[in-house]
Amino acid sequence: MPPHTESTRPPPLLDGEWSAERFQALATQAVRRALDEHRPIALLGAGQTGRLIGSLLGDAVTGYLDDTPAKAGTSMLGKPVDSVEHGLALLPADTLVVVCIFSTQHRFAETRRRFGGRLDVQLCSFAQVLHLHPESLPNLYLGPITRQVAQRERYARLASRLADARSRQVLDDHLRMRLLSAFDAQPDCRGALDILDLAADAQPAYIDGGAFDGDTLRDFLAWRGDRFARVVAFEPDERNFARLIACRDGLPQAQRDRITLRQQALWSERTQLAFDATGAVGSALGDHGRSRVQTECLAALDDLPDPLLVKLDVEGAESAVLRGASDWIRRRQPRLAISAYHRPDDLLDLFEQVDALGVPYRYHLRCHGGDGTDLMLYGVASSDSPTASATAATVGAST
Repeated sequence: MPPHTESTRPPPLLDGEWSAERFQALATQAVRRALDEHRPIALLGAGQTGRLIGSLLGDAVTGYLDDTPAKAGTSMLGKPVDSVEHGLALLPADTLVVVCIFSTQHRFAETRRRFGGRLDVQLCSFAQVLHLHPESLPNLYLGPITRQVAQRERYARLASRLADARSRQVLDDHLRMRLLSAFDAQPDCRGALDILDLAADAQPAYIDGGAFDGDTLRDFLAWRGDRFARVVAFEPDERNFARLIACRDGLPQAQRDRITLRQQALWSERTQLAFDATGAVGSALGDHGRSRVQTECLAALDDLPDPLLVKLDVEGAESAVLRGASDWIRRRQPRLAISAYHRPDDLLDLFEQVDALGVPYRYHLRCHGGDGTDLMLYGVASSDSPTASATAATVGAST
């Protein structure tokens, strides 16, 4: 399935009939046919996702392809691992290649183009296998199709509240990934943030919740340059925090002086919680964490001036952070950028949670990562709102 263009894009899924049986059949069609016809099945990606899919498909898997040089010549689950360049040429005709890469850096459409020279080879996403084995779900935003279908009215309400055409396309792309295993959507540039309605000469303050190694801090500075008041960046993972410090310390002095780094996690209150530190993007609060971290709440940052931008990418803790800051959000009405893909219901739950606050937000969706990852829900309070105007005047006077 080639990527959609404006002229070839099908009607939105929400405009058609929703049938769990039909979606289930379409979302698993390629894998079911390959299994029924006893065709060879190769897995692209000998990592965590490849191991999961290999365990589900068992002896139907003939081998793995992987770009990591050190993996070539090894084995996984008893099946050989070959380089993509070498292994692709050796694939038998009619092989089904299951793409087992689920990463912000991966683009399914680019992988499809890469395999374009082998017209006798078929590609599909690992999601097709997951939907054949519902016990393996959820996997980030991928959940059972029957549950997604049952929430159609919630999706329709979200669609009705989205403020621009691109947001509605992003929602439709995500529904196609969730319901049809169709992963050809193209991501949005992180720097294309005109939706935030910030004047070119504005001096926003930025709360970076889940700053990782400084990737979104770098994006913010590439977007704003020196045109910002302050940045407060939170990252609880010790190894990630060390990289965040190195990122900050490499900046010009004029920028460094306005950036505060905190080795803490954002949460609903100030406390200490168990934390699973991985030194990578998956570090998260959780009952089974092997260490403990100090947490902080958004309301403790009330000294930051307007306009105020809050980014929350805190590995599933977004709802708790918002819950602890509900009164503060009503009063300050910050621009919000909320990660909405860590769990299948996050997009709907977080939208409804914010919307229930009664702030006059207009909503946008952008997907900044590959294959549906880094899905962000943006909220921007209407500038003509009496509450927003009064808040801005109050904060401006106090700072």
